[in-house]
Parts: sequence; C-alpha cells; structure tokens
Amino acid sequence: MNSRSTQQALTQSRAGLRATARASFVRWIDGVIQRLETFTATPPWAQPPRGGCAESAITMPGFADGFLARLSGRGEAATEQPRARTGRHLRMTLAVADADDEFLRVMQRACGGRRLIRYAAGAPLLAEAKAARSVSGTAPWDAALITLGLPDLNGTTAIAQMRALHPGLCIWATVGVEESHTLIGAICAGADGYIVKNFAPGSAAMDLGALDQDQRPLGRKLAVSLLQLAGDSLWSREPSIQSLPPLADGFTRTQLQLLRLIARGDSIAVAGERMSLVEGDANMLVRQIYAVLQSPQRRDRVPEALREQVRARMAGGREDIEIR
Repeated sequence: MNSRSTQQALTQSRAGLRATARASFVRWIDGVIQRLETFTATPPWAQPPRGGCAESAITMPGFADGFLARLSGRGEAATEQPRARTGRHLRMTLAVADADDEFLRVMQRACGGRRLIRYAAGAPLLAEAKAARSVSGTAPWDAALITLGLPDLNGTTAIAQMRALHPGLCIWATVGVEESHTLIGAICAGADGYIVKNFAPGSAAMDLGALDQDQRPLGRKLAVSLLQLAGDSLWSREPSIQSLPPLADGFTRTQLQLLRLIARGDSIAVAGERMSLVEGDANMLVRQIYAVLQSPQRRDRVPEALREQVRARMAGGREDIEIR
C-alpha cells in the first residue's frame, strides 16, 4: 500500500470517528432533553402534599422551557419572556369533604388524572377556603364535593358558605340517596350538581366525568317535586309581598316540559331528543332550572315549602303524585 492510499484510509478513519462521536453526542443530548422533560412534567411543587391539605399555587419562572428550546434548536430563549407555571393547574384538583372511608377509596380508584384532597370534616375545608380567599382571592381547588352528612357541619350550610367565599368554584353535593327535599335545599344553597354515592368505580368515574363537563344531574324524584312546587296549590295566587310566587312564574314552558319528561322517567339526553333540542341544550336547561332555585327570593322559601309538602304527605300516608 502506497503512502497516498494510506493517507486516504487514515482520513476516512478520522471522518468515521468524528461521525461516530457526533452521533454519540446527539444521543446524549437527546437523553438530557428527555430527562429534563420528564422532570418538568411532574415538578416537586406538583407532588401531592403531606398531611391531606391543599397547597397554595406556586409560581415559578419557566427557565426549563427556554433551556430545552436551546438544546433542541426549536427557538432562541433570549427573546422569550419568563412564563408563570402553577402546579395547581397541571391536573384537576378536587376537594372532597366526606368522612366515609369506603366512598373515598372508590373515588380514589375512579379519579384518573385528578388529584383528590380529602377533608374529613367541613370546618377544615372552609378554613382552607377562607385562607385562600385572603391570600390569592381564588380557591385552591378546581372543584369541591361536599357531602350533606358532614360530621361537624350541616352540608347545605357548608355549601352556602363555600359559595359565598368562592362564587366561581364548581361545587357539587354528595348524598347517600336521592332525596328530593335535601337535594333541592343543597341546590338552593348554591350546589351546581350532585352525586348519589355509588360504590362501583365505573359509576363513580362517570359521575366525575359529568362534573368535568358540567352535565348537572336531574333525577326523576327531583323533577316530580319541582313540578309539584310549580303548581298553584302551594302558595296563594293573591298578590303579597311576603309570599313567594309559584315556581311556574320562574320557569319557562320549555323548562317545565323538560321537567315533565324527566319526571316520567326519561334521562336528560332522551328528554332533549324528544324535545328536538340541539346537543347540550338539555343540560343548559338544567343549569337554568338550578339558577331559578338559587335566586335570592327562593333560596330559603322553596326548601321550606318542599319540607312542608313532605311532612304533609307523610302525615296523610300519601304516595308520590304521578305526573299525567
């Protein structure tokens, strides 16, 4: 082999070594990027807190995003402004005020990517809500589930206080059975919806999905009670500033039609189809019905009227009135 061919072989060998080194460096950089992305996906401030209390939202500068951009060649970090990053919004945070261990275990299995923060009583939940209001003005959770059977407070009272503290927070009530008089009281107090405790993870997951999509439930018993309250028999028709007008004065014909179909056994979706409503309009009607119940002039009087009706029915031995 002459000197020229020897020099060519050495040149090719050096080129191969440089290519191998370059490929190795690129693989190393890719590994660094992957490790950084994995770290920033679940930063320390987004980890579940110890002791069962919600953490305040922590704002950190977005330095990792700029560093990753420089490494991967996707942009110049020098021209980017730091971006706020809060652990609270990395996944849905749901406060659950309930002392029922079995129900909490079911909810934990069904929570998916949500983060559940448990409060075994109502007082710690309200204390956390008050502290958050004074510090940041916003709730430390994305939604709250408050049972009507709290060990220390009346659940309806807790819902009303929570609604006053954080008017924009999604609040649902949880109940053991679908009793219309307790549910209507909770809705009038400010509950956006309710979950009837079900110990099947599949059903619990469906309930949480409905909460995420703001698909407020409305059962048959509730619809029957509302239709009865909308009648003329509960309140006198004579004008009086002191008396509450019949609910029919607050409901539209479309809302009453939806109530009537649900009272006969239809689901919200089926009732919407029968009424030829566009998808989502039936759930919007349910939200409107809840808003009627939450109006100031009905907030106290409607639950009391329903309780009077239930007491009268029990005293007379009457069964639920069927809607014809």
